[in-house]
Amino acid sequence: MVKRTCLILWVLVLSAVASAPAHAAFGIVRAGTSLPSGPYRFGEAVTADLDVVVNTKLVDADELRAAVRFAPYEILSEETSMTDRGSATRVRFRYVLQCASLGCTLAPDKRQRQIVFDPAVLSYVSRDGKKRTTSVRWNRVVLVTRVTDAGSRPQTATEARQQIPIDPLVRLPLSVESAAPTYRVRPGTLAFVLFGLAGIALVGAAILARPFLAALRRKEAPEVPLTPLEHAVAAVETAGQREPGSADHREALALLARQLRRADLTDLVNTARQLAWSEHPPTAAASRELTSDVRVRIGGEG
Repeated sequence: MVKRTCLILWVLVLSAVASAPAHAAFGIVRAGTSLPSGPYRFGEAVTADLDVVVNTKLVDADELRAAVRFAPYEILSEETSMTDRGSATRVRFRYVLQCASLGCTLAPDKRQRQIVFDPAVLSYVSRDGKKRTTSVRWNRVVLVTRVTDAGSRPQTATEARQQIPIDPLVRLPLSVESAAPTYRVRPGTLAFVLFGLAGIALVGAAILARPFLAALRRKEAPEVPLTPLEHAVAAVETAGQREPGSADHREALALLARQLRRADLTDLVNTARQLAWSEHPPTAAASRELTSDVRVRIGGEG
């Protein structure tokens, strides 16, 4: 009876040892993955979680790293979170995946496809300073086509005669080339008209600006000072126009006579004196004739 009891206990111990994982990692309390198998469609986002619980007395949780590969899926985002519970720390690695490349397309005769990701490799450093690694497997995911059965049914004889496409993912029923553009006015004609209007506007602006430019030039031109003889001629012209025969007119003629003598225009001096001191008042016509002769002589001499 005692031998039978010992045999039963030995069998139980062997069974317990056999059921324990042969690759149990040092310091890792638990490591598991969460990845729903789907099915998923092309371009649909998938969330994959890797949960690891470590014994902080044996493993530094801050040194825990995860190396993952999800081909043909791409990682859109990833984040890591840690939760402490006594001497254990839970580390969660969360990945958001998406497959929108040609590697996720299905053959025309396939409705679904199973994808197996490479195991996640955990690397860490134990408290004794040793570098350790372990791996965790992911669930399989199922990728299904977005084309419905009605859209991928076999082609009928009528459709074959009319050449109706039945594979919309490969061929398009309509042309993808854009139509030729149409214009109310041809671009070349419009450009010619606009250039012509611009030229007319420039010419008009130049015509309108001529008086202002002339005025500016007059203002900018330096004034040439008049000589005493020219001053005397201008005084006679002003007095003869304003009040011919007046005392101011006679005094202007007398001043002109003195300036003519200083300029050695002796043949005009007597004429100026006679108009200035004659018995009859000098007339505007006689005064103009004298000033014209003087200006001719001054211009000739210049």
